[in-house]
Parts: sequence; structure tokens; C-alpha cells
Amino acid sequence: MPPSPISPCSLIAAMVQGRFFEFLTECGCDLKQEDFRTFITVDHHEIANFLEEHHEDATRYFDRYRRASATHDVPAIYMDEGEYITAWMDHGVATSMRRFPDVYQAVADHVLMFYGMPRAAVKHVNPILGQPANNRENKV
Repeated sequence: MPPSPISPCSLIAAMVQGRFFEFLTECGCDLKQEDFRTFITVDHHEIANFLEEHHEDATRYFDRYRRASATHDVPAIYMDEGEYITAWMDHGVATSMRRFPDVYQAVADHVLMFYGMPRAAVKHVNPILGQPANNRENKV
């Protein structure tokens, strides 16, 4: 049976609320035959916009995952010096760190990492010179 059309808002809500796989099954997706990532049709911008409209989902997600105690091969999200940080944890060491001014952007980045999706392009800035590194945008 082909899956039902999936609304982007419903998809994002399911991802953020931790019921993504259940939601896909309810939509008729065959997760034994297809990679679940093929059903993720939203990007960082769409997730962040959704979260701005659903602030309580963003704060609940942040609160749930900032307390995560796992430190190996997992995405992390936390606050440091007034900024929201996302990173990939490798044996307790934060790698691929990104800083965001608001919870919506940070949660959107974490959601994409959590489900194994590519993160949005970011401009890497040389912290000493305050200029873009290599004068180009890098994709993670």
C-alpha cells in the first residue's frame, strides 16, 4: 500500500515530539522496505519556522535532549554563554559544533542530526579575523 501524503507540519511535529517512526507507520510507510530518511522532506528552514510557531515544542525538545547523558556517537544540544550549541559527541568530545542565537535554529539543527540528515550550510567564521574562513560557505 502506498503511503498517504505526508503534511510537512505533521512530519515536523512527529520528529520534534519523538513519535516519528510511529507517525510514518500510521501513514502507511513500509519502514522494512525503505530507508526512513527518504520520508524526511523538510529542511532546516522549514523546521525552524515550524518551531517559531510552536514555541512549546521547541522548549520541550531542548529540555529533553540537553539532559541526555550519552556521550558517544550522539548529537548534543545545550546552552553556553547565552548561545545555543549543537555538536556531535565522540567519546565525550564535542565535534562539529555550531552556535545559534535562538532555540528554534538550534533544535532544527539537532533534529536533522538526530535523524541522520544533512545539516544546513553555515558560514564558518575565523574567530581571530572575524572573516569567513576561505571566503565560502561550507556544507557539513
